[in-house]
Amino acid sequence: MKGKTLIIKNLMIILFSGILIVSCEKDKDPDEKIVGTWNTSTGKFDATIDNKPLLQYFTEQGLTATDAQSAVAFFNTAMQQSFAGSITFKSDNTYTSNLGGQNDSGTWSLNSNRDKLTLDPATGDAFVMNVDTLTDNELVLSWIETGKEDINDDNVQETINVNITMRFTK
Repeated sequence: MKGKTLIIKNLMIILFSGILIVSCEKDKDPDEKIVGTWNTSTGKFDATIDNKPLLQYFTEQGLTATDAQSAVAFFNTAMQQSFAGSITFKSDNTYTSNLGGQNDSGTWSLNSNRDKLTLDPATGDAFVMNVDTLTDNELVLSWIETGKEDINDDNVQETINVNITMRFTK
């Protein structure tokens, strides 16, 4: 009986030690989580022209409902293709990417709250995105693109806003 008690006691010590070690493991730093190669998974693109959703804008421009829906679908497909690919974040705070068939490289950084990711390409201006999710195997980034262009040839530039949300997986 004394032998069984000793075995049970030793098993309990081992069990509690294991639980203590596992519960004390430190979560990965967000900078460590982002390091690696991320592949685009899905994208969501909400676009407006002069504060009107694309479907409404195209319909008001005289397209049939079917043609307007086709134009919106074409826009979404083109946007998906322009972001298809991967980006690799390295531990030395450099990155390389191939998105939409375009290669890019530069440096990256996360702000102190770890909710903003800045990409600073070797050529061009730095670009800041919201970090909506960052886990060991999922990265969700969002940002807004704004521009002006005369879309309907009326000699007046329309304001274009595109809310972009991209999901990446390792």
